[in-house]
Amino acid sequence: AAWVERINREVWRWNHQGDSMRKVHPSLSSIIYLASRKHSSVVDGRDWLPTQMCSVDERGAEKLMRDRTVAQLLESANERMCRVYPKATRVNSENFEAKTVAELLLRRFQMVALNVQTNDEAMQYVSALFLQNGGGG
Repeated sequence: AAWVERINREVWRWNHQGDSMRKVHPSLSSIIYLASRKHSSVVDGRDWLPTQMCSVDERGAEKLMRDRTVAQLLESANERMCRVYPKATRVNSENFEAKTVAELLLRRFQMVALNVQTNDEAMQYVSALFLQNGGGG
């Protein structure tokens, strides 16, 4: 997606500046708020605003992965951000299974909430992905 390429270019440029030049980039500082919407209209709804993102718990994300084709999910990811957060029963700071995190990221769920205090396989997997692209996400 074009917005992903632009962000990656900006991250690369930011990473290659001197420390004295590092400040919040103007395009990032202009983002004030992304309102979340339920996942029920993730693929079907075309009335989304650019300031809205999909917000779904892990059960909802698993349902989307079962019910939608990969092409539908990729098309949706090109149009809007989508975050996945843990189900409410995860109360002991455990993360998703690493396999689930990989499946979510491969289907272009852009934000997957993880507990960084838990150094498990899921966290190690995501850390490896960040290392591969220079920490740009």
